[in-house]
Amino acid sequence: MMRTLILCVLILAMAIGLSSGLWFFRPRPEEKVQQELLPSVEVVVARSLDVPMTIASQGVVEARTLTNAAAEVAGKVIAVAPAMEAGGRFEEGDVLLRIDQSDYESAVARARSALASAALELQVEEAKAEQSVRDWKKLGRREEPSPLVQREPQLASARAAYAAAEAEVAKRERDLERTVLRAPYRGRVLRTHTDLASFVGVGAPLADFYESTALEVRLPISLPDLEFLDLTSQGTVVELSTSTGHRWEAEIVRQESEIDRRSRSLHLIAAVRQRSSSEEDDALMVPGLFVRASIKGRALTDVFRLPRRALQEEDTIIVVENGDTLSRREVTVVRREIETVIVGDGLREGDRVCVSFLPVFQPGMAVNVVGESVTQKK
Repeated sequence: MMRTLILCVLILAMAIGLSSGLWFFRPRPEEKVQQELLPSVEVVVARSLDVPMTIASQGVVEARTLTNAAAEVAGKVIAVAPAMEAGGRFEEGDVLLRIDQSDYESAVARARSALASAALELQVEEAKAEQSVRDWKKLGRREEPSPLVQREPQLASARAAYAAAEAEVAKRERDLERTVLRAPYRGRVLRTHTDLASFVGVGAPLADFYESTALEVRLPISLPDLEFLDLTSQGTVVELSTSTGHRWEAEIVRQESEIDRRSRSLHLIAAVRQRSSSEEDDALMVPGLFVRASIKGRALTDVFRLPRRALQEEDTIIVVENGDTLSRREVTVVRREIETVIVGDGLREGDRVCVSFLPVFQPGMAVNVVGESVTQKK
């Protein structure tokens, strides 16, 4: 019995010793220093620059001078120029159409005959008046002869008849000139309303044409963009272009006298560069052409161009200070563009501007800067 008890005690002691040894010599885990997790951000380094402003717009080319030619005299059309058709080109002074002149030449001849008769009658009356005055003096009369003696009524009537005959000649000659339609400028025909052998009455439409060297574009400009343009000086440069790559030069010549009530914009009128008489008209530069316009404005000095995502709010950015901590900065946004913003006051040269999204922001919060770039001029 005693032997069994001793054996049990020995076994228990061995078990306790083995357990103590296993606990003492157990593998110990490595001690790790807990690190603070910092949000990662990208920054751009602000660099000041001068930005020449360019305002974008668009419009449709229109003719400054559009003429609806109509007949000033009636008659039969006896000649039509080859240019007198849709798309035809003509130079200033070209004869585009002729109306039969026979009746108007006869009218001129009759008017000149009447003028000659009136001139003869006036000379006869003047001679009679002189003779009447001489006869008056031969009678020994010393007083001034009366108007009837001087035949003033007859002279006035003869002079009026002569003036009327002169006016009639001038009218008939004008009617004769009006039988010929001459081009008042260099241009192109839009459409015609008559043809050879047609009879036209006074006021009948003949053709519609426009001056090809005087084309304009009406360009809408938003009110915020107007402050970047100097409208007080003449000759603001405009570059016109199409989707096909064609380009033309133009300049702002005037602005409209009111603001568009629907779009709240002001329309500027740009005149396409005029061509000399020796240059060929551009086949594509015609009324109805849709063009994009790039208007040269004034330059902004000492400003910063930042990615648009740098704006955390309407006019606020976040700057990463020297200790990689964050601070909020209010800035003046001069202009908003599609991908960038131009900032004036509130930013300093060399500031590191955060361009990453921060779901949580606390002033003085530490961050991990993982990417850095420098603002560049477009």
